[in-house]
Amino acid sequence: MSMEPIADSYTLLDIQPGTSLQEIQQSYEDLLTIWSPIRFDVGSRLRILTEKKIKEIHTAYDSLRGYYASEVQRIVAQSVIPAQTTLEPGQSIQFRLVGMNLDGKVVEIDYVRWSSNGGTINSSGVFSNQTKGCFTVTAHLGGFQAFASVEVFDPYPYRSEFTSDSSYFSVAESTDGFTVFCKFFIFGMALGLIGIIIVLMAAA
Repeated sequence: MSMEPIADSYTLLDIQPGTSLQEIQQSYEDLLTIWSPIRFDVGSRLRILTEKKIKEIHTAYDSLRGYYASEVQRIVAQSVIPAQTTLEPGQSIQFRLVGMNLDGKVVEIDYVRWSSNGGTINSSGVFSNQTKGCFTVTAHLGGFQAFASVEVFDPYPYRSEFTSDSSYFSVAESTDGFTVFCKFFIFGMALGLIGIIIVLMAAA
């Protein structure tokens, strides 16, 4: 990997070569806060400038992470764990990025930049979403990306129909054929018993 882009990345993140991963992460998060575009109106000149700066910060951070992984940890392959999962609305899950180095050992890769096309995912890889749908979680490491898929769904989509209106059961019960049969059967038995009593009383 060429050292020139790496030197530029150190400069853009305002850190020195040899800086620890923790310090790189801290500088990256500080700059994201300082250059946050949400303070400015959409389409405004300052919004456009800050969005461009944020992209440069992301690129610099990804470059340093990729350099660290390839040159220090010697990572040659990476994968998001879990690669596929399902959640209910409001639940959350922790994603991790693991890689294999040149020695064939599987190691967990820290300080990855996470993103998703829906819901929220924090810098530690914790994803959550309140709405149903299918989403992609992406782990960024240098020029490489690894992906995971998340389906958010309600496992009991019809439960509200049975809990929100108790009249459903009374209607179902009154229109149930077996229930109606039982009622007529009991009524008929009662009439028969009354008839027997009248006959016995007349015979006496």
